[in-house]
Amino acid sequence: MNQLTEYIIALSNLYGLVNKNTVLEIYNSQNEDQVTIHDIDKLLANPSKELKKAFILTHKDYFVHEAIMENDEFDVLLTKKGDKPHYVLDKSELFKYVDEGYFEETKE
Repeated sequence: MNQLTEYIIALSNLYGLVNKNTVLEIYNSQNEDQVTIHDIDKLLANPSKELKKAFILTHKDYFVHEAIMENDEFDVLLTKKGDKPHYVLDKSELFKYVDEGYFEETKE
């Protein structure tokens, strides 16, 4: 699995849905090897089998976890997010979210 795909899976699992521009911004801010919006558009148009296996779907300019689409929550979640900035984890923490079952445990 390539690193861009891992980012998309991790960000989709963390946020539920992620815009292609957010993927571009976060990926390029954390890596020397830069990707272009064209690289991401190719995955939007033709999702890899790794994305499908991770239950990540595409909808408009977004990568979306399948559960969001099945429960018809896309518009609701997008409205709730509004213009709020994303909570961006460092790369090592973010990649823990490649595992769909991962969640951050708090001290409480």
